[in-house]
Amino acid sequence: RISRNLTITLDLSAGKRYVYGYYSSSDNTQPNTDIYKELHLHNFLLSGDLKSVYTFGNGHLKQFVSGGFCFRTVVSDDSRIEADIFYSDIVISDTYEYNTGEKTSYGLTLGLGLSFEVSGKISLTTALDYSELFITKFPGGYRSAGLRLGMNF
Repeated sequence: RISRNLTITLDLSAGKRYVYGYYSSSDNTQPNTDIYKELHLHNFLLSGDLKSVYTFGNGHLKQFVSGGFCFRTVVSDDSRIEADIFYSDIVISDTYEYNTGEKTSYGLTLGLGLSFEVSGKISLTTALDYSELFITKFPGGYRSAGLRLGMNF
């Protein structure tokens, strides 16, 4: 806590990301060839925010605005692509590893929220957060919005 209304917070979180994708294509020459691919993206992620929070208002219910830096890193990647190729009456199936090459990304985060003081040192919070990771290997970066619910003590 820097002052009564201004604090600096460090939030760390870990989670599992699972993404499923599907792709198919056809070759209309004779004999027909159909290709089906399924992406199974399995990552263990570590993310965090270092931000300043400014609280304003009187009484038990206070509003706040926050902003700062955020990061996300891929701790482990166990992803794969499953492919099935249909060629005439023959089906060829294969599974191979898929690595996104993603490691650590950096960006900015902003938030607006409410805090309800339950007692002198305990408060309940809710906030709408927006993050954009733009220092990354991939074009366009990552954008995310979320609803945060929590308790501070």
